[in-house]
Amino acid sequence: MNENKVDINETKEIIETEIVETKSKINEKPSKAWIAPLWMALVFIFLGYFGLSLVSELTAIILKASKGLTEQEEIRAYFSMPRTLGLLNFIRYIVIFAIMVGILEISKQLVPLLKGFKKARPWLAGIVYFAIGMGINMIIDSISILIFGPVSDNVNQQIVVEVIKATPVASFIFIPFLGPIVEELTYRVGLYSLLRRWNKIAALVISALIFGFIHFDYSVFSSIGSRDFWIEIINLPKYVSMGLVFGHAYENEGPQTPIIAHVYNNFIAYFATLLS
Repeated sequence: MNENKVDINETKEIIETEIVETKSKINEKPSKAWIAPLWMALVFIFLGYFGLSLVSELTAIILKASKGLTEQEEIRAYFSMPRTLGLLNFIRYIVIFAIMVGILEISKQLVPLLKGFKKARPWLAGIVYFAIGMGINMIIDSISILIFGPVSDNVNQQIVVEVIKATPVASFIFIPFLGPIVEELTYRVGLYSLLRRWNKIAALVISALIFGFIHFDYSVFSSIGSRDFWIEIINLPKYVSMGLVFGHAYENEGPQTPIIAHVYNNFIAYFATLLS
């Protein structure tokens, strides 16, 4: 008799547990994040993080040979020119973008991805996420001004400004368009979807942090405590916050929305710089 009571109680507990788990699954908002195949995620991470640098190095070798540059001072001066930096960025983003598109086409993922852009929702959601990102950055700017006073742009932004003014046509292609697409394929389709297999929060935070640090000038670590060091540190949260916004968009809206939001962001920044 006692054994039957125990069995009944155990069965009741199992049923109650299953009901709770079922309710939890029903109430949980389904993810719209595209979890790319593992091989694709890894390839995109490699291309976006290492491939861009590799293409730059190969292009630099070709340019040095074509210009007949042999002296270190000549080489340093030539590759620090905004016009040269614009050319290098233009070439490397076109090459990596073409490779990524080729991979999407070969894996039969390009057409489904492009079809998503035909819907109105990603474009409207992109505006919303762009506005949220801008709002967060305005708050961060206000707080940093209250604490530190007016802070100049970090090295990444200073270079972007110089490149836009030196190569307005080429930079119009890779800053508002190719750059955001390559970065979203790298850090959302690649890194986020790789980490999302294990944990959503970890995917969001880690991808946002790495996205922030790709816009960070590591040379300032040679002069910790200097003005340039603090400028990089103070500006870092703005890039990380945008990474969080884009990651949230990827999780809840799919890959098209963060691409559109990122394009909006860079498009506005491009014209604001050009007209300033």
